[in-house]
Amino acid sequence: MNNGSTKGATMASVLYVEDEVRLASLVGRYLARAGHDVRLLSTGEELIESIGTVPCDLVLLDLGLPGMDGLTVIGRVRERSSVPLVVLTARSADLDCTQAIAAGADLFLSKPFRPMVLVSHVDALLRRAAQGPATASLSYGDLRVDPVTGDFLCRGVRLLLAPRERRLLLVLMSNDGSAKTREHLASAVWGSRAGSSHAMDESVRRLRRALEDAGSAVQVCTLWGRGFCLEGSDERDAQ
Repeated sequence: MNNGSTKGATMASVLYVEDEVRLASLVGRYLARAGHDVRLLSTGEELIESIGTVPCDLVLLDLGLPGMDGLTVIGRVRERSSVPLVVLTARSADLDCTQAIAAGADLFLSKPFRPMVLVSHVDALLRRAAQGPATASLSYGDLRVDPVTGDFLCRGVRLLLAPRERRLLLVLMSNDGSAKTREHLASAVWGSRAGSSHAMDESVRRLRRALEDAGSAVQVCTLWGRGFCLEGSDERDAQ
């Protein structure tokens, strides 16, 4: 779906999973006007089959789809890709937001929402995702950023991180892993409108788990009353 009016935006391929036909059509038109190519899907199963087989720069997922549970769909997507993922739902916002972020979503919007607000969030997520490869050759301990692909590597093995955790690790690795305040991380990772304390803690938890699963000697340490830092730089030569 693309009406040919890009308004100077960079084209992105968006997979939009929504079973409400009128809403899907409306949002799809707004995204197309912003310059994005939108592929409409109606089930989570279709999305899982599409990941890795069709172009996809970002996923929009209605959490209340029939069939496979939306949280399960998020988890299955995260097994295959670190693509930015936006969750849309008309259900109880507090519980859904917590569960969706924990499952791997990058952004949560409650229905009803203004289509232009969604488009703004989509563009912001795409800009942040595009900044990854430009960060070049950062390294800390047994971690490094591939200067060509922007991938995060642990002893040469790629870490599968969601965009929010990628940006969080990138900021933490800067300045040799020195302490970063919560305010600094909120601004750098979530933008000028800082994410909630819970969202930050959840992202830190997921990043810690990813590093542990990869066998990295690097740890994300909590500095009570200050923020977070990295430790484990003495393993720098283990790469």
